[in-house]
Amino acid sequence: MKGKGIAVIFLLLFYAFPATAFEYYIHGTGKIIDDPQQAVSPKIQEIPVTYVVGPDSEGYLYGVEYKKLRHERRKILKSRDGIVWELIYEHRTEIKSLYLWKGILFFSDANGSVFMKNGEEFEEVLRLDKGKYAIWWSWAGNEEFLLIGEYGTKSNSAKVYRSFDGRHFEVFFDIKDHYNVKDDGCHIHLVSIDPYDGTVYIGVGDNPPYRGLYIYKNGRWMFRNTNNHILNTIMNSGPLAATYDEKRVLFYSDNFPQIVEYNKEKDELKPLAAWFGEYYKGEMKFYDALKDPKTGVHYAVSVDYKKRGLHYLWISLDGVTWRKIGNGAINGTHVLYPLHIAGEYLYMNNLRMKLFTREEALKLIYKETKPPISLTLLEDCPIVIYLKNEKPLEVIVKGKKFRNYLSPNLAWTPVNGTLEKQEEFLIFTTLSPSAVLKLKLPLEKGWYTLGLCMKSSRSWNEIAPVRVAVRTKERIYGGLAQVSTEWRPFYYVFNMPEDGTAEIAIEFNGSAVYQIGCLFLSHDLSTSKPNGEFLKGESYSKNVTLRIDGKIYPIGDLRPGEKRTIRVEKLQTLELLSGGAVDLLITESSKEEKENLNSIPLPILATVAFLAFAYLLKRLKQ
Repeated sequence: MKGKGIAVIFLLLFYAFPATAFEYYIHGTGKIIDDPQQAVSPKIQEIPVTYVVGPDSEGYLYGVEYKKLRHERRKILKSRDGIVWELIYEHRTEIKSLYLWKGILFFSDANGSVFMKNGEEFEEVLRLDKGKYAIWWSWAGNEEFLLIGEYGTKSNSAKVYRSFDGRHFEVFFDIKDHYNVKDDGCHIHLVSIDPYDGTVYIGVGDNPPYRGLYIYKNGRWMFRNTNNHILNTIMNSGPLAATYDEKRVLFYSDNFPQIVEYNKEKDELKPLAAWFGEYYKGEMKFYDALKDPKTGVHYAVSVDYKKRGLHYLWISLDGVTWRKIGNGAINGTHVLYPLHIAGEYLYMNNLRMKLFTREEALKLIYKETKPPISLTLLEDCPIVIYLKNEKPLEVIVKGKKFRNYLSPNLAWTPVNGTLEKQEEFLIFTTLSPSAVLKLKLPLEKGWYTLGLCMKSSRSWNEIAPVRVAVRTKERIYGGLAQVSTEWRPFYYVFNMPEDGTAEIAIEFNGSAVYQIGCLFLSHDLSTSKPNGEFLKGESYSKNVTLRIDGKIYPIGDLRPGEKRTIRVEKLQTLELLSGGAVDLLITESSKEEKENLNSIPLPILATVAFLAFAYLLKRLKQ
């Protein structure tokens, strides 16, 4: 009897002070898991081709013979099983890409010619402008039409062509209809069609102010410059890849390792995940991405221009948390792009890999395939999850505290300039080329993400970049910010090695009037815009509403640590419709005794546990 009483007391202690959730190194926006220990080993095979497309109506895959030297990639091969390949055509010059539209095979060569398969031969159907050609991100098609974009040499011109039959083409998009480019810095980065609603997304690079997204919907164009939205965009040279959900599009950035989410209903762009540290220094970028329609797993491949071994495969279930895959041939040095899904395989450059099941992806990202699972759910970032459960599930929703450490009203100190404070902005006028705006903040130990938006009275090509620096006891963090006449947001990450003071210094290198807003500093995985409003000071999970497998659960306000329990039989999709962010613990329903314990509020449970522990000590002394 005494032993049973002690067991109950220890059970009380366990539920009063539950184990912490899984923790990963937070690089900044989102979560990046780069632990070399992998719970599942990828099944990889070497294949003799790259640029894989298909299968066609006869079951054939097509690829270009892999050669390390790209100018030697001239042969087109076909295969039924992805292992044995046979030659069907040899071209006179380098083949840049293949595309299969309505069962017809097309390719683009290095000279800018586009060919269509006609019987056993290929006929030229389109000639792109001088120096232009099409690569894997230049093609898109649906049941109605085919699109081909001009990549290659940067110039003052960039077009996307459309065809309804594969032989006759018209200009569908011309940058000249949207912006008068004069700096010879333009070409088409991305051509993509939303499989859910048919919207066309054109990504244009490289230089501001014309780079960004051109969206064709309901017969009209919309321009979303990825550098000038006051709250929700990032600096990049235009997206190179896209994956789709019903409500959003994930865009994978050039020249900066970041993923941007476009909310179709809200017409809103915002950063979703960012890679800092070695990835940022190595100028990692994403050259291709796909989503497995059967499992909901997002795949992306990274590349670096500084040759630091950052060629990796990344997977995610929600676009927020990303897991690096590195094993065998995927070792950081082998180029992996482009990607293609066919059957049960992910085809890459000279490789193919068995696609991960939901269960395997879950194990790789969260280290578990069955409850308990802990995760943080962000507003408007749905996650596809697959759990093996024998009993009904309990989804314990826990409120989070949000804190933005910055505001215009703090003790900002101007040096060689004048400062005017407004409700949401700082206006700083430089008086010399070495003007600085400083702020000292007491902060606790940990990693922090710093965000701010800036614009100036002079264009980006008239003034030098601003330098943002964060000085801690350990080192100086930060980087350059190319400011211009439109709003541009910038994000940085830094570490406080211990409790102490951090100094933020914004160093200006030109004579201008600068506006600084959207000031955000946080050390937790949450959001800068809970319930659509920019976070000022402290807040928490308010008006929490979840959607689980299509069913909506209105919960209301959850103060930090406060919990609500939702019971479900199965679970596949989770989405936080409002509330900013919440922590989730997914468990199987326990026995009646444990269920009663779970229903007791945590403060009361802790008190009971403390009294029980005191009683236990008293009994042991007797």
